[in-house]
Amino acid sequence: MITVVAAVIERSDRRLLIGQRRKGDTSPLKWEFPGGKVREGESPEVALARELQEELGATLLKALSLAACVINTRRLSMSWRSAFSPRRSRNQN
Repeated sequence: MITVVAAVIERSDRRLLIGQRRKGDTSPLKWEFPGGKVREGESPEVALARELQEELGATLLKALSLAACVINTRRLSMSWRSAFSPRRSRNQN
């Protein structure tokens, strides 16, 4: 079983944050929510906080689990959240 987390981040104007994968990446040009695989020994909340920091330079303040689903007979536990406080990473101006 592979457990993954994804963040649903909604702005006050109801727009969602979603990213497009690079052309040379796996699954090129596909759209995705920020998130990724939960590492061994990690809770979904810790994994989501790590992924948001790595991908967006953002700090997760709290999370709410919205859904879990089964795809291709593998259970994917998706922990989504809709509000967080973004902080600039060191390499951003």
